[in-house]
Amino acid sequence: MIVVNVLAPIFLLIGLGLFLRRQRFASEDFFRNLNRLIYWVALPALLFTKTATALPQLDAAVGIITALLGGMLVCIAAGYLLARQLGLDRRATAAFVQGAYRGNIAFVGLPVVLYALAAVGQGTPEVDALVLLALAPVIPVYNVAAVIVLSGATPAEGRQGRQQLATVLRSIATNPLIIACVAGLAVAYSGVTLPEALTRTLDLLGEIALPGALLAMGASLRLRAIRTGGIAAGAASLVKVLVAPLAGYLVARAIGLTGPPLMIAMLLLAMPTAVASYVMAQNMGADDTLASSIVMVSTLLAIPVLSVILLGAV
Repeated sequence: MIVVNVLAPIFLLIGLGLFLRRQRFASEDFFRNLNRLIYWVALPALLFTKTATALPQLDAAVGIITALLGGMLVCIAAGYLLARQLGLDRRATAAFVQGAYRGNIAFVGLPVVLYALAAVGQGTPEVDALVLLALAPVIPVYNVAAVIVLSGATPAEGRQGRQQLATVLRSIATNPLIIACVAGLAVAYSGVTLPEALTRTLDLLGEIALPGALLAMGASLRLRAIRTGGIAAGAASLVKVLVAPLAGYLVARAIGLTGPPLMIAMLLLAMPTAVASYVMAQNMGADDTLASSIVMVSTLLAIPVLSVILLGAV
């Protein structure tokens, strides 16, 4: 029952977001703005309050980050090898490789991990803070890698790719998740007690982050994308949800990661491809049709893989 109790609410909320968008209950602009609200306000509030009220183990966070980045590098390498075997052109290769490594670790990964930890009795404030501390630096790394990979889609526009990379690098300094993480740790280590009115306000904001993120994720999905990706979408999706956690597991075990940190790393690596990969592929001249297909197919394939990981954690 643990698998059902953890995964069912996640995918039911994603399905509800898809249903509401298809029924035109709210416009696509509404869901895009909801997505922005979650990223710039609700998620930072959640991250700040979690890290400000509990001191996570920094060495464990470094271990999780190492496993995530190790899995990412393996998936990028596997993506280029498979793209060559499939005979994909530059535009398709860029979308294929990005889809093979770039997991939705914030909007889907965060609720899955937090609910899973609570379900197996490991959801302490310190462990919850550990999850958020590990996520904050990885998301900008994913973005930088995406710009580098997608720049290969249009070699004639290399300058545009470099400009986008410079923009992403500059944005890291103002990334709301990193700022919230640093601020939260500063408060935690300083021993300062925040005013109750402020903490309650931030708690309320943080509570909308997880359900809001899942609704926005569902609203962005396109069912027709399942039919258009073909073998390439299936191959990239398998790399994302299967090769990534396997590679990450080997890295995690090599550095001695065990217990909740290992479970956190495995769940995050098995996440489906991020919806943002479609948006970036479209903006940088990659095959956005393939990118959209990978998002949808990987979302479906992630369910059995996540189930196996959760069963192994019981």
